[in-house]
Amino acid sequence: MNSKQLVMERLNLSTIGKKTAISDKWEGDVPALVVRRNGTESYVIARWDEKTGKPRITFDPEGNNGMIKNIKCLFTGFKYKNSVEKDE
Repeated sequence: MNSKQLVMERLNLSTIGKKTAISDKWEGDVPALVVRRNGTESYVIARWDEKTGKPRITFDPEGNNGMIKNIKCLFTGFKYKNSVEKDE
């Protein structure tokens, strides 16, 4: 499985939603697209960290493929497999 499929499976999503810029803060785990230091992109799960005031990666299915340089975008409007929409 690729990182997108692993993230969707971990969050129990049927669709990943739409790309959106990183907002000031959000609640809960959301899919995110990251750029690694080697230039590749992959999907992870991110959560807003109240203590640091920055996003924190909570699940990285391809963590052995290099360090994360930055979060490129988040995904909102995704749907869970039980059809409940989450829009942060």
